[in-house]
Amino acid sequence: MNQGGLVVYGKNLYMTAVTGADKAGDYRITFSLDPMAKVGTVDVPNRIKMVSTSDAGATLSADGLSTSVVITVTQQ
Repeated sequence: MNQGGLVVYGKNLYMTAVTGADKAGDYRITFSLDPMAKVGTVDVPNRIKMVSTSDAGATLSADGLSTSVVITVTQQ
């Protein structure tokens, strides 16, 4: 969804897709933006930077191009 310059990305992580019998542990999901994009034959600079909010629980890189979050899965 792109709304007024805001890009929101959603992803569903299904543990059934994780191989192995014991799926408990920590999983890190990383999102990143390339500094340049190729549109046809033209290089277009990325003008989007990620921002960190106090309730996000994610680690933002200093350049604002990547962020990651650690998810802990416990065995039921």
